[in-house]
Amino acid sequence: MTKEFKRTVELNSDHEIGGFSCGVPELDAWLRDLALRNQKENTSRTFVLADGENVVAFYCLAAANVERELLPSSKQRDSPRDVPLISLGRLAVAIEFQGLGLGALLVRDAIARSLAATEHVAAKFMRVDAKDDDVAKFYERFGFTADPRNPRALYLKFPKR
Repeated sequence: MTKEFKRTVELNSDHEIGGFSCGVPELDAWLRDLALRNQKENTSRTFVLADGENVVAFYCLAAANVERELLPSSKQRDSPRDVPLISLGRLAVAIEFQGLGLGALLVRDAIARSLAATEHVAAKFMRVDAKDDDVAKFYERFGFTADPRNPRALYLKFPKR
């Protein structure tokens, strides 16, 4: 458990995902059943922390957009009708690795990867949909702000170029 994880890599077929368990069966099933398929279909990319080939934590990113009117009013200014964003999707840490700060490491990694992507593909925000209020508070620690109409939809504004 004292292993130090520093770098995520893109999920590939060599990674062992069958035994992954984070305590949320829907997330375990998504990783096992859909993550690689989504990558092949270019609908999301999954990044993992691994102990050897065993995945111990993951998150996914996808390109998305939202109609300006569906954004919180504070985020609508200077936005086009369809606002490009990056969706931070499923994020989970295996039960035996929870409490070690890996979730925070994943969020910072996702933000860094997304900022790097905005050098080549425009996106105004990163969006995450929190599963509950505690998870929403977790994301607020990283600068995400909640939509007042939907407090579990959180946005992080990318800097202007």
